[in-house]
Amino acid sequence: LEGIAGNVSAITVSGSKAFKPVRGTGDASDIPIIGGQSFILNARQAATVVISGDGWYNYSGTAIPPLLSLTGIGVEDTTPVALTGSIVGKDTRTNSGGLRVIVKNLSTGITVTGDEHLSLPDRWGSTEVGYQVTVVDVETGQAAQIGDILEISVRFPSPLIGVQPLWYTVTAEDVLRSRVELPALALVPYEIPSETELLANYPNPFNPDTWIPYRLAEDAFVTLTIYDLSGQVVRRLNVGHRIAAVYESRSKAIHWDGRNNLGEQVASGVYFYHFSAGEYSATRRMVILK
Repeated sequence: LEGIAGNVSAITVSGSKAFKPVRGTGDASDIPIIGGQSFILNARQAATVVISGDGWYNYSGTAIPPLLSLTGIGVEDTTPVALTGSIVGKDTRTNSGGLRVIVKNLSTGITVTGDEHLSLPDRWGSTEVGYQVTVVDVETGQAAQIGDILEISVRFPSPLIGVQPLWYTVTAEDVLRSRVELPALALVPYEIPSETELLANYPNPFNPDTWIPYRLAEDAFVTLTIYDLSGQVVRRLNVGHRIAAVYESRSKAIHWDGRNNLGEQVASGVYFYHFSAGEYSATRRMVILK
């Protein structure tokens, strides 16, 4: 068609619930043109398209109805953006069935979800799963524009797998090419334990530093209070709000440098550390040996 040939940078077709980008002929998202089908065409420049001829002869009574209004999306203001990225982690491919990628435009409040996973071993490694989501609201016809902040998160079917969300600001280049690619900004799944638990500190005995590992089954504000044998408070550590996850490595566990609240090194002996996280609390014993 005049105005389309050589002027379209991307084509997006409607699925059962959302739009999906077509990356080329033979792509899994590609479909035949059927009467009543919705499409989004990303034009490189403004153009007038005249459609004429006979009516549809291959109209399907089961075809998916148009998801967007006939007015379309103005190229001078916004453009649909296909967002692709990866989820990286041990056994991610094994646990990827049923996961959903959620993209929220924090600038507009629009939220879209997608469950289409890509199988691209040449682009993502064996421990990664690719995903793609079309950032356009099918009810209002609004899409992402330059400067919009997107929050990308993942929801696994298992409650014992979490993913820290990431944030991305849409650039002029993203709009020009009609897509956002986030291969370097991977979403990393982590384990969520079934129970909250305070673990034994390490090393123990120690001098002067030790680490106190723990596990959180729910998000909580965490505090650690250290007592001497007489029950006097030696040090109080306000760890702050922590998401449900495993905190066992030195980079994540609570660190105590063997000092009291005044910054003084404490003497050798037996001490107790009391852990509090939400409604959970526990106390364990440790020894400083100089």
